[in-house]
This record gives sequence, C-alpha cells and structure tokens, in this order.
Amino acid sequence: MDLKLFIKTAPWLPLFMLAGYAIPQFLLETNSFYGFIGMFGGLVLWIIFLMIAYVKSED
Repeated sequence: MDLKLFIKTAPWLPLFMLAGYAIPQFLLETNSFYGFIGMFGGLVLWIIFLMIAYVKSED
C-alpha cells in the first residue's frame, strides 16, 4: 500500500470514530457502552474507506 494514500485517508479515522461514538450517545441517550461499540464501528468504516481509496488509486 502506498504511504501517500494512507496519509491522505488517515485524518478521516478520528472523524469516523468520533461519529461512531457520538451518534449512539445522542440517539439512544444511554451509557457510553454503545458509544465504544460505535467507535469500533467507525474504525471498520475507516478501513472500508481506505480499501475503496486504494482500489480507486490503482485506476
């Protein structure tokens, strides 16, 4: 994998993790357990985002 591609997509990781944490907090108004699950969901979304960017960069 190209390091430039990783550097280009890396700033999105905290955004995805923050959104994964905040959305369950505001929608469900529960304890932070669902927020931590959402953070891992944001990490998975970022990995998918990285894979899509990698495939598009090979064109």
